[in-house]
Amino acid sequence: MTFDLILLLLPLVVGYLIPGLGKPIERSLERASNALIYIILLLMGASITDFGIDIADAGTLLMKVGVFAVIALLLNMLALRWVERRHLVASDSPARAGGAAINALKGAITPLVAVVAGVVVALLLPALGALSHHGISLALYLMLLLVGHQLRASGISLRQIVLNTTGVKLAAAVIVASLIAALISAPLIGIPLTSSLALASGFGWYSLSAVMLNDQISPIVGAMALCNDLFREVVAIMMLPMLSRRHPGTAIGYCGGTAMDMTLPIISRYAGVAHVPTALSCGALLSLAAPLLMALFASMT
Repeated sequence: MTFDLILLLLPLVVGYLIPGLGKPIERSLERASNALIYIILLLMGASITDFGIDIADAGTLLMKVGVFAVIALLLNMLALRWVERRHLVASDSPARAGGAAINALKGAITPLVAVVAGVVVALLLPALGALSHHGISLALYLMLLLVGHQLRASGISLRQIVLNTTGVKLAAAVIVASLIAALISAPLIGIPLTSSLALASGFGWYSLSAVMLNDQISPIVGAMALCNDLFREVVAIMMLPMLSRRHPGTAIGYCGGTAMDMTLPIISRYAGVAHVPTALSCGALLSLAAPLLMALFASMT
């Protein structure tokens, strides 16, 4: 377990220690990070073909993920609403435009296309499925390095993250509610408790959770993590225009780790600029917690 945690923390810490490299380079790194996500998803799709998951297994997997995701959704909403009533106020005015939401929804659907493309390519080139696992590991560590640097480049210090008490409380509510959902779901969907807890710890970071759990537990759990975290992201994006004005804490918290990147422009538009620091804090904390918790629970399987 200690070795796995060090492997995951090292690129994050090294990336965070790299100072700003100037706007042109930072933009290039951001584009590289975005491209790397889709490369990982493409390789994930290719790796599926190397494990003999048939159509019947896929149907069962989706049914299990559906049960898991709905239980997690309900408990997350209850916990976040409880925190929100004590620490956040509604936005002053409603948002007027929906272009950001439409673009982000497209961004949530695109990963599914990348996974399917990986499956198709690997079926045409079977050798790719066998080699994809090595590529996934290398891409994962590179992505963690870039994520660590992006935290530094965005101006988010560890002090700012920790001292944003509302963001901390929202992140804690998501973690606790998600782990309780895992405890409830494990016997219902017939997976080991530790696998269920690891599955609950992705917090929307599908490109990380899918790779880690595929590698450290099993391809089935990795595929479940991909579907579960994509479900969180798509549902969060669909809820943001409806929830953000009256229930900004619930909207921000359910976005999980994406509150600091993918869904941040929508949060700003619909909840208001005043809630952006909270979103950055909550998203960053969940992004930091995800690899640690997944590694911890995966090591117990």
